[in-house]
Amino acid sequence: MSTNLGLFDISSKPSHPVRNLSPLRSLTILAILIFLAELFAMLVLYFLRIPNYVVKSLLDGIIMLVLILPGLYFLQLKPLSNQLEERTQAEKALRNSEELLRRVLELLPVGVWIIDKDRQMAHGNLASQSIWTGDRQVSVEQSKELEVTQLRGSMLNLEHEPAKM
Repeated sequence: MSTNLGLFDISSKPSHPVRNLSPLRSLTILAILIFLAELFAMLVLYFLRIPNYVVKSLLDGIIMLVLILPGLYFLQLKPLSNQLEERTQAEKALRNSEELLRRVLELLPVGVWIIDKDRQMAHGNLASQSIWTGDRQVSVEQSKELEVTQLRGSMLNLEHEPAKM
């Protein structure tokens, strides 16, 4: 059961961390798996006493494939598939969160500017555009030309004064 509140996704299913094996541990497990599969195949071939070398080699290969492929699936493919699925879900949640933030900012009746780490205006909502551009109807791209001269805490000093309405 899952409840979506818009900001968060609350699931009753517990989230299990993906178990990542180190390359050395994975290689060791794979080597042991191949050894045990070959040992089993040799025992089967020993008790069957097949005289034809070609048939014996084909049967050995088939037994090895049947025993090794499930191990490869659970050691390599399944964890990789789980990681890809979790990443896809995280990217989708991030896109939803960004879209929600964008919508909330656009609906706010107060002016909000988003400034990036280089102190450049990345986004301004409609209220901020109408406050800072006045009757000139300047677009967001043109509004971004306002130079940020100082940014301390919540105080933002701009080079230009807001236009009078």
